[in-house]
Amino acid sequence: MAATNNPYQHLLKTIEIDGKQFKYYDVTGLGEKY
Repeated sequence: MAATNNPYQHLLKTIEIDGKQFKYYDVTGLGEKY
């Protein structure tokens, strides 16, 4: 999985809950609400 040309790479966060890792995009960094 190549993440080289991903403009949102800096927004990608990883959180760990109950030993499981979840990846999500912190869209608040874009200044928009979804």
